[in-house]
Amino acid sequence: KETNDTKKNLSFSSKPFCWEFYCSIARHSRFSLHCFRGFRFFRGESSYPNTINASRYVFIEFEEPMTTPKILAFAGSTRTDSFNKKLIHIAADAARAAGAEVTVIDLRDLELPLFDQDDEAAHGLPPGALRLKELMATHDGLLISSPEYNSSLSGVLKNAIDWASRKATPDEPALSSFSGKVAGIMSASP
Repeated sequence: KETNDTKKNLSFSSKPFCWEFYCSIARHSRFSLHCFRGFRFFRGESSYPNTINASRYVFIEFEEPMTTPKILAFAGSTRTDSFNKKLIHIAADAARAAGAEVTVIDLRDLELPLFDQDDEAAHGLPPGALRLKELMATHDGLLISSPEYNSSLSGVLKNAIDWASRKATPDEPALSSFSGKVAGIMSASP
């Protein structure tokens, strides 16, 4: 709730919080959507009621605290001792420490065949692609660590993106697996 001097203090449940503290949280975070004591932080401007604009960030007050963000994390490598698999586990631990619920998957376990539109037309999406789409649909964001192969992303990651972008049913909206998601991508190399 706004106090008389919104540039100095904000209060929530009668507990004042320093304006600069809120700005610091938003500016130093690696994600563009955050939950903190019933406030939602995102980049940009807003015309919504009960908003306070600060720098490039907007703070919206909600009646109820937001739910814990759910993040799906995976590496774009199937190698057992991959640096990117190690990095995704470190990043997942950091996201958990920040309050997120993180699900780490291994793309190898999905057994995705190489994308083939003729095979898709004849047999539909393979079980691994349906599982990946299901996981993506039930999470708010993606955390991806991928090696660089020939100045691009890995073939494993590209193949997973190709399958996840396909419609499971004719009435499914295009790119529904990616719609509204916040994503972070990183890479590690020796």
